[in-house]
Amino acid sequence: MQKLFLILALSFATIFTLTRCGFDCVDKKTGMHKSSQTMEEAQKKELFKFEFIADKTTFQLDSGLIFNIKKAWVESSWSYECIDNRAEVVKDSSYQFVIDADYNGNIINSNYWLENNHLGAVLSFDYTGQDTIQLVLYKRSSYTLIEDKMKVNTIDFIRRKVSR
Repeated sequence: MQKLFLILALSFATIFTLTRCGFDCVDKKTGMHKSSQTMEEAQKKELFKFEFIADKTTFQLDSGLIFNIKKAWVESSWSYECIDNRAEVVKDSSYQFVIDADYNGNIINSNYWLENNHLGAVLSFDYTGQDTIQLVLYKRSSYTLIEDKMKVNTIDFIRRKVSR
């Protein structure tokens, strides 16, 4: 009985050790494009390039929904790649504009979009070097073949100048 327990324990330990190495790669979904959740995370991963400031940061939408822009920045586009059984950040040669926002209200069932990103999803956009980015906040009132969008507001993001 003791020998069987020892064999089972060693087998379990071996399987756990062999499979544990790849869990980090599976858990972080290697190969998929990512964006940082916060500006601090982008800085920590050495992805951060510079910050943008929004001309308007809080939007009262219908049904009590509030959309609040906390931070906006540009970072290197990146993904996790599996290197030696560990998920490592690998930068791309392009850049992305990322918005950290929070919401008050039921954002999942809302019809609000910032350009092509649904509010509540990751707000990440391609970045091509401009100092001002203008994004349209709109409400989609229909999901038919003919898209029915109503412009709610326009948000201007201006690259923050840092004096040295």
